[in-house]
Amino acid sequence: MITEPTNKVREAASTIMFVAYGTLRKGEPLHDWISNSIVTEHGPVVIKGAKLHYLNEHKAYPVLVWSGSIGDKAVGELYELELTDDVIAMYRMEMNAGYKVVETSVETPEGELVQATVCSWPHNFGAEVPNNDWCSTERREWWR
Repeated sequence: MITEPTNKVREAASTIMFVAYGTLRKGEPLHDWISNSIVTEHGPVVIKGAKLHYLNEHKAYPVLVWSGSIGDKAVGELYELELTDDVIAMYRMEMNAGYKVVETSVETPEGELVQATVCSWPHNFGAEVPNNDWCSTERREWWR
């Protein structure tokens, strides 16, 4: 049976909610990759059941690892990003490096749960990032 085409075309999403937890955070070296695509900065969030770790090979950036413990709360920043060529290139770069882009719930300081994408790391990793926060004072002091 052949049906008539409809004029109802699902509009593609033009923005995406994204959590930056490492070098893509504000003030960090790779923030410029997303800064021109930011529609709204929603501020700090926590990713429950996740821990930030360094890689075994170096400590230049963190990776997010699912811990399975709801008590673990990785710190990040929530952004609404316009789906620009820069954002698509950032996602491709992360996936080509070995990250998995997943959708998860993140929690705001007010307790609101928001669906967002995050890049998680399913491979080998090293020591935990202090305070589960890449931008923590403790990490910055240790890093010098």
